[in-house]
Amino acid sequence: MFKNYIKTALRNISRQKGYVFINILGLAIGIASSMLIAVYIFSELSYDQHHHKKDRIYRVYLDGKINNQEMLGAWTPSPMAFTVKDKFPEVEEAVRINAWDETIIRYEDRTFVEDAFIAADSTFFKVFTAPLIKGNPRTALTKPHTVVITESTARKIFGNQPAMGKSIKVGSHETYHEVTGIMKDMPRTSHFDCNMVGSFVTSDRSSQGNWLSNNLATYLLLARNTSANQVEDKFPDLLRENAGPILEEFLGLSFDEFLEKGNRYAYHLQPLTDIHLNPEIEGGMKPAHDKKYIYIFSVVALMLIVIAAINYMNLSTARASNRAKEVGLRKVAGSTKRMLVGQFLTESVIMAFMALILAVIIVQVLLPYFNNLINTSLTLNYIDQWYYIPVLLALALLIGLLAGSYPAFYLAAFRPTSVLSGDVKSGARNKRIRSTLVVSQFVISAALILGTIVISRQTTYMLNKDLGFDKDNLLVIRRISVLEDQIGTFKAEVNKIPGVVNSTHSTMVPGHPNNNNAYQLESQPRDETYVFDTNWADEDFLDVYGIEMVSGRFFTEDLSKDLHICIVNQKSLKDYPIEDPYSERILRPGGNEEEGMQLESFQIAGVLKDFHIRSLHRPIGPYLILPASEDQQWGYLSVKVSPEGMSQTVERIEQTWKKFTDNDPMLYFFMDNEYASLYQEEQRSSSLAVAFAVLTIFIASLGLFGLTSYTAEQRTREIGIRKAMGSSVSGIVQMIGKETLRLILLALVISWPLAYYFLVNWLTNYPYRVSLQPWDFIATLLIIVVVAFITISYQTIRAARKNPAHSLRYE
Repeated sequence: MFKNYIKTALRNISRQKGYVFINILGLAIGIASSMLIAVYIFSELSYDQHHHKKDRIYRVYLDGKINNQEMLGAWTPSPMAFTVKDKFPEVEEAVRINAWDETIIRYEDRTFVEDAFIAADSTFFKVFTAPLIKGNPRTALTKPHTVVITESTARKIFGNQPAMGKSIKVGSHETYHEVTGIMKDMPRTSHFDCNMVGSFVTSDRSSQGNWLSNNLATYLLLARNTSANQVEDKFPDLLRENAGPILEEFLGLSFDEFLEKGNRYAYHLQPLTDIHLNPEIEGGMKPAHDKKYIYIFSVVALMLIVIAAINYMNLSTARASNRAKEVGLRKVAGSTKRMLVGQFLTESVIMAFMALILAVIIVQVLLPYFNNLINTSLTLNYIDQWYYIPVLLALALLIGLLAGSYPAFYLAAFRPTSVLSGDVKSGARNKRIRSTLVVSQFVISAALILGTIVISRQTTYMLNKDLGFDKDNLLVIRRISVLEDQIGTFKAEVNKIPGVVNSTHSTMVPGHPNNNNAYQLESQPRDETYVFDTNWADEDFLDVYGIEMVSGRFFTEDLSKDLHICIVNQKSLKDYPIEDPYSERILRPGGNEEEGMQLESFQIAGVLKDFHIRSLHRPIGPYLILPASEDQQWGYLSVKVSPEGMSQTVERIEQTWKKFTDNDPMLYFFMDNEYASLYQEEQRSSSLAVAFAVLTIFIASLGLFGLTSYTAEQRTREIGIRKAMGSSVSGIVQMIGKETLRLILLALVISWPLAYYFLVNWLTNYPYRVSLQPWDFIATLLIIVVVAFITISYQTIRAARKNPAHSLRYE
């Protein structure tokens, strides 16, 4: 029987070419779109899944609040890792990781720039899955000045030569590093990039003992059958024992007294597989993505499938009268309702599988463009990822059954006596059902269009908002620590280059905050601390960045006279008890083990207008600028250049750099591009939203096109009579289009409140955001009405322009 179903279904499909084409195309686009979204979502969810012990690996993060200033980031002190391992039996292993910025690698007379260099303890290979092809994972990083590199890095540096035992120079280290291991390339779906792993014991940080200096990442491998809570419960006593004495020396408060004043200072554990999709915790080695977009695009994928299925139902029920006689004859010939339902479902499933084949072709063609659109490198391998084919087949079967279920039961319910006597009008009930389906399609389409408009507006707002500083034509040179005590001399030479407006040395630039330090205020009790983002800068910082002073003064050219003044922003005055800034001093803890804790005093000399040092995902916080002394031999040199002849200016700056650094490559970025990169996720989501909103309205339009064609065909005689009675083409278009417009307006009335609720909730995630405006809704209305009008106009005008004589002879 099933074989007969298939033969009959194929014969029926071949007889309805136009109708079948529209149905298959609609389903194919829906399936293809959902496949692309699914590949993207699976890629996001697959991060760090390659680690064999992933369920037992946790990252330690700091959750603190000092005087209402929140801190939430993967920052830990150096001694924590192995203190925890030694004292907590629940911890099997620990590893510290410090990710470097772009690093210069030298081998013989060649120089390479490595942007994925990390320093880690020798336990790195016990915690993470990073198989060594050559070398011993237990000893590869136990000695100073040793390094493990990936296969691809070995080929890049050494070519076909064996890499093991070779010596290379790393960064500013004069001592050669020995290659002690070759590991497989780290998968793209890792929350940190890693082409080279240097031994952490090479760094002075490895023996640092300050428990309040949080400057690296710590990962713990828990023992089997151990929960994160068991370890977290022990952190307070650990902090009380180790950080407490330092805190008491600085503030004169015990650790418990510090907490009782409303402060918070605690460490927690974050599961490894949670890191990539949790942007709330700062300090990651790669930008984290927001899991809310996973939910959003999962809903979008489902909506696309639903719209395609509704399309099928709508067109099938609309053509009911065309198949009524077939149903009647089959029932007279002995077919039962069950047999007819099976026949129609078989047709639906076959068309769904045809749509699946077309969808796979569409995905293979569009995947490179999709990758380019969202700036990623997704792949779809049907062989290696064996579950793809069964899932796709199951999806096609499910879509075929769901989409074909209502039409199948609807058609099979026709009575033979009615259909064979010509009484096959589906009446008001069928019309209501089709109207409901059309409205459902446009409810989804309108919600996606409105969502796309708002997401695009929010992204544009974030990219173009006034940040409080001028980011244009600003070249920022990284890694100026290699200049050592020649930073000032290099800056002076750069300023002589034609096309250079001015330059400034600072330890922090907007978009790259790197010092969040605790201070005291002279006017306040010694047991109160105040956290500032801190920047050491020279006298040209404000001029280069175009930052405005609200009052007071900035540093002068003779920084030696300004070594004990500081500048704060407006937010500092709002958040902290600084009533008269010019009579207030900020106290910074200092000193050494011999001298004990010392407080260095800085008089507030000026107040800056607030500007953004972080992305717009974070609100502006208290900010402090201290004068850059000769000790600050690190950070950035920001160069303001003229837009005319910029490439030549940059080339001359590079030439000057090489004179000072023995031909080292100059690592730099342009501030406007760097800031735009902070919103990659929003730009990617905006691009996806636009693409899928277009596809959604296109699928809905396919259904509307098919329905309009059928309506025009069914009303051919009516159109002919109206034409003969003097009706114009525009009048006939208006007659048919009026009903569609009513359905669209009803869809908008249903869609807008739902979309408004979700969009308002989505926008609350951003401290700086747009608000929904009336024209967002008007634009949605115009887009849908225009697309619908264009869709129905072709068939309606074509029907209206037929000769009435031919129309009246129809049927």
